Amino acid sequence: MAIRLLNVPIVFDSGLAGPLGFRNIQRTVSVPSVQSILRAEVALNGFAINYTDKDHHLRSLLIDTDILAIRNPNQIDFQIQVALTDKKPDDPFEGWVSVLVIAEVVELPVVETEDPGPPVLGD
Repeated sequence: MAIRLLNVPIVFDSGLAGPLGFRNIQRTVSVPSVQSILRAEVALNGFAINYTDKDHHLRSLLIDTDILAIRNPNQIDFQIQVALTDKKPDDPFEGWVSVLVIAEVVELPVVETEDPGPPVLGD
């Protein structure tokens, strides 16, 4: 077993949030060269979020990450939820979030080939 780390940047354009100020963003990441994924987690790596229209007093900022599914042999579905609110949760905002997907995997078996030795030169 091995651990794979995948950094995934996500940029989201200006737009209105849902009724409670949340924006849900779902992505799928592929883990190359693995036989299967045993388990996975997603962690916040960094972010920059701002209002797009005017100056606001910040009431709350929330960023949440969740694994939605592991689709073997090598795909992980995850979601981030982002909320930025002042008095009302209806103002447009934009930004980026970087997440780190951590996967415990079973690697593909290494196929060893027999060394044929140095080439033989003809007369």
